[in-house]
Amino acid sequence: MKLMIDELPESYHKDLWMLEFVVSCLKIYGAPVSLADCVSFDDEIYHTFCAASLVLAMKEYGEELELLRWEEPEEAAYQFAQLYFQEKQDDLIPAFIGVGAEDYLRGEL
Repeated sequence: MKLMIDELPESYHKDLWMLEFVVSCLKIYGAPVSLADCVSFDDEIYHTFCAASLVLAMKEYGEELELLRWEEPEEAAYQFAQLYFQEKQDDLIPAFIGVGAEDYLRGEL
């Protein structure tokens, strides 16, 4: 994960707007915004996976992301998620299906 973050522009690492943007992206999809928010090992794995997915999207759509900087971070997160969905036909942050989720979805829990 650190290697992926290091590949982002250095200006992103201490940028309050960017930090708020990342937190907003995670919150939109209900993902844990930090390891401290995780209540289980599955949550920790999900958080790490979501953060990695977001970093990859930010790298791929860096130019588009920079154009959103004039927006408030939360609004930019919604617009970025919409752009990503339009381009990829997939959610910016993947859905979490944890242990027992298949049984729950089938109505067996």
